[in-house]
Amino acid sequence: MNAGVMLGNTVLPVFLLRDLGVAPAAFAALGIVSAIGAILGAGLSPRLSAKFGLRTLRIAAAFLSVPAVAMAIACQQLPGHELIWLSAQSLTWSFLVSISAVAGAEVLPRSVPAEELATVGSAQRTITLGIMPIAALLGGAIAALTGPVPLLCVWAVLAGAAALPILRDQSLKSFL
Repeated sequence: MNAGVMLGNTVLPVFLLRDLGVAPAAFAALGIVSAIGAILGAGLSPRLSAKFGLRTLRIAAAFLSVPAVAMAIACQQLPGHELIWLSAQSLTWSFLVSISAVAGAEVLPRSVPAEELATVGSAQRTITLGIMPIAALLGGAIAALTGPVPLLCVWAVLAGAAALPILRDQSLKSFL
């Protein structure tokens, strides 16, 4: 998910500002919509996790991220103004990323002994955050060669692929 987040953060502004000609003020407004989505996701995540279970919630968030990203990719082909679809994409994407992050915060404290929590947490952060600059560099370089739209499609694939480790790992079933 973090690779997708960073790829999206790198390529989407280029697509919006350069290719679609979105005004900087409208782009800033999309940032506000995105922040609202993240706040809503963080606020609803505990309730949704309690209702559906952590595993189901994280899988659903990853799979639903694919159509969320697709709204940006297809905004020119969808009916209505592009900014409507870009707003829906910003709100939905940030909502789902926030749900995934907040819902997953309970895993380490409940599954790692207290004396190892800092070490395991540090290793997890290094791995999950370490992919972000790599995704940004590779994504930016490839987008310079191919244009941003193919990389937006890669973003959607990465977002959906975030469900694969959770689908394979049965240990999250205990987090109901």
